[in-house]
Amino acid sequence: MAKLAKIITETANNPPEPALRDAIVEEETFPEGRMIYRLHKMRERNVRLVRKLKDRWLSKHGTLSCQVCGFDFQKTYGELGRGYIECHHNIPVSELSAESRTRLGDLALVCPNCHRMLHRKRPWISVASLSEIVARQRGGGQ
Repeated sequence: MAKLAKIITETANNPPEPALRDAIVEEETFPEGRMIYRLHKMRERNVRLVRKLKDRWLSKHGTLSCQVCGFDFQKTYGELGRGYIECHHNIPVSELSAESRTRLGDLALVCPNCHRMLHRKRPWISVASLSEIVARQRGGGQ
């Protein structure tokens, strides 16, 4: 123990050079991958609804691009990105009941980054509000 205390004291009094300190940090390891089990309820989503929205959007606009920022996965990633986009429920799924009915107009097609921003704070901001923020940040709005 005394030896360890001496090393800690010496390191505290004489911290390593930045390059060495960075190397030490990069070598630090963290436990991950432990198997855990969860039991929880999950609200069902209708994949046909999302497919229908994507098909309708694609036939109208010719591409699946984010309704907030305009990001187009196929344009950026080629064939790998074709058909990929996330679907945001403007009415939180957690607020729906088993009898609820969702319309295509209750959904928005968004990229994962915009989707996360829409869910960042409660209450959620609207797609229109986030679009305004993006436009303003890009210098296109006041």
